[in-house]
Amino acid sequence: MSGWLASFPIRLCCVRPASRLGLFATGMLFAVMTVGSLTAQPPHPDNPAEAVDDRPPLPSGEPKRLILAAKYRIPNQDRAIFAGRPDKYGGRTGGIQDDEPVASEKQNPDEYNAWTEVVSHANQFSAEELERYAARDLTPDDLTYPSRKLFRLDLIGFDGRLVKVRRVRATKSLEETGLTEVFEGWIVPAGESPATPICAVFTTWPADVPALPERAASQNTSPFVEMDRWVSFAGYSFKTMPYPSPEADATNASDGKWSKAPLLVGRSVTPLAKPPAEATQIALRTDLRIFKLIRDSAPMSRSQDSWEEAAAWNRVVLHAHRFTTEELEAKSRKDLTFADLFTETRSDYKLQLVTFEGRLIRLKKAESNKRLIEAGISDVYEGWLVPKAEPRGHPICIILTDIPSGLEPKPLMSKWVSFTGYSFKLLLYESGEPRPDEPAKNVWKKAPLLIGRSIVLRDEENGVDVGSRWTNEFLPAVLCGLFVIVAAGLALGWLFRKGDRRAKEEIDAFRHQNPFRDRTL
Repeated sequence: MSGWLASFPIRLCCVRPASRLGLFATGMLFAVMTVGSLTAQPPHPDNPAEAVDDRPPLPSGEPKRLILAAKYRIPNQDRAIFAGRPDKYGGRTGGIQDDEPVASEKQNPDEYNAWTEVVSHANQFSAEELERYAARDLTPDDLTYPSRKLFRLDLIGFDGRLVKVRRVRATKSLEETGLTEVFEGWIVPAGESPATPICAVFTTWPADVPALPERAASQNTSPFVEMDRWVSFAGYSFKTMPYPSPEADATNASDGKWSKAPLLVGRSVTPLAKPPAEATQIALRTDLRIFKLIRDSAPMSRSQDSWEEAAAWNRVVLHAHRFTTEELEAKSRKDLTFADLFTETRSDYKLQLVTFEGRLIRLKKAESNKRLIEAGISDVYEGWLVPKAEPRGHPICIILTDIPSGLEPKPLMSKWVSFTGYSFKLLLYESGEPRPDEPAKNVWKKAPLLIGRSIVLRDEENGVDVGSRWTNEFLPAVLCGLFVIVAAGLALGWLFRKGDRRAKEEIDAFRHQNPFRDRTL
């Protein structure tokens, strides 16, 4: 060895005792900091943009769905009356046109003929048959966003509340088949906001429901009759149709206040004796398409390309808000740990209801959205909770719509609480910890994300805050020990330097004396 590295042992041996103690104290502090860093989360990318791309070049795309029996499928769905025809500009013209009212024969002959065929096709089966074979893994959002084209003319079923209905005169083509009128009903599917209805058109009024007022022969429609009845309905997805919201001008579809709803065509509605299980049971349905497309181990999506995650978020928030915190906690699992929702086993608990107790370290008011506000949920809060069974102090992210009295959002706090929520995903988030290699940027970490109703304040004496032992017990003890070591080192250094000075003074005193002054010649 040569140079500075070769001479380092020699230099270390020449260091004074006080300096050695200082080096020892510094080494101890470095060791503690190193141990603290080793308790961090498992390795993860500092920036999601720099993460290894695990997406296959040709992703599978849509979750697998059941195939409808040929008997009930509308034949030759690629015909021009459904799909339109190429135009000279490379686009398509005709066919079923979304986001517009159902066209007359003069406006769009293709859509008019498609309407006639779909209504006639649905009318040949009983409501019970259609409901038995209909797919039930979709939501109104699936039939409103661009994904609606994937499900065009599919047979789809919903359970929900029939809120209004009216009689509508049939088109001339349908009248020629003997069908004089159809019924236009509006249904709010179970689990959805009242602002997210579907339009259900059917040909037969159920026998066990009081008849609607007759439509005058001179009228194309009868007035809407308000209702509040649980029904089941299955129909063929036809298109998205604009409709006026309560505050919109019903005569002007371009006033900016109109909404869009899926339009389905079926045979009839079936009254239900009681609300469907989806409207009353605390457990979430896990078979919905939007739940299968939640992006795990990633930030919350804000892109229209992955709107399914936002739709899933809204549905879980709405569902949790329908029950009290006590009801949710009574049905939740209390045996899971942070690791259960962090490691690969987390998929086993996706959308399950779980309870954690621990220390709430942060609570802030988050942004709501139009869908939740329309459903009456104006406030949404984001909190960070360190579970009591998490010795390394890793937090979980919690989303809630209510906060108990006496608790105010703060960026830093220490409240012992419990929280019950649905396990939504493993969230990738930007922490407040600077990156070692680039302090201007922060480290990205992961945390389980739970969605629930509210927080319950708990008595800290009833539980042991294992998650905060590092900050409340071990770290203070280590710092106190370091303080004692450093103080002792400084004191010993001062004593050694004092002794050195005294010895030097005595040597200097003898050095200038005549060694022969007491001798006689």
